[in-house]
Amino acid sequence: GDSLSQVVDRASLKTSISKEGQVLSEANYFVKNRGNAHFRVTLPTGKELWWAVPPDSEPGYGHPIMIDAAGLKQLIIYHPTAVTALDPASGKIYWEVPYEVEMGMTIPTPVRSGSNLLVTSQYNGPRLLRLNLDHGGATLVWKGNGLSDQGPASLNSTISTPVIDGEYIYGVDYFGQLLCLELATGKQVWESMALVEER
Repeated sequence: GDSLSQVVDRASLKTSISKEGQVLSEANYFVKNRGNAHFRVTLPTGKELWWAVPPDSEPGYGHPIMIDAAGLKQLIIYHPTAVTALDPASGKIYWEVPYEVEMGMTIPTPVRSGSNLLVTSQYNGPRLLRLNLDHGGATLVWKGNGLSDQGPASLNSTISTPVIDGEYIYGVDYFGQLLCLELATGKQVWESMALVEER
């Protein structure tokens, strides 16, 4: 007669993409056994809790992240047409910031630091969003150049996820160079090819 929230100690979530392009999530629950050697919780097989599909978009490759902002738990989904925040309980969209990404290359995980949320991709450059910590929502602060844009390319990460430390962003660019950007402006501070030099 116990509810799931009363018996679950923690849970892990694994997400993958099927050959048909469906997002499949597998939840593993670690339960409180209350000293019993065996304990079983039965959940309905194939029960759909909710679904949210961006219209006319492939799913992309990025991992979702969970954040707390404006007093709300927000599931951040970085997909090839936008960065979207969902209510994890219902799938309702809290907010969405458009961001078109070529070839579905939403591989680097979004990075949150305070009210800042950073995303980047191989071809389309980085975007820094500002989270509204009072009322929910997010706005675009700046966007860096992609590989095909005019002007110097910015942090176009293929796979690796950048880090934010204080007032700076550090990440590995498309050609392997390590870059440092100003968090507030996206302006490049320095660049190093030391990681890819022959030794």
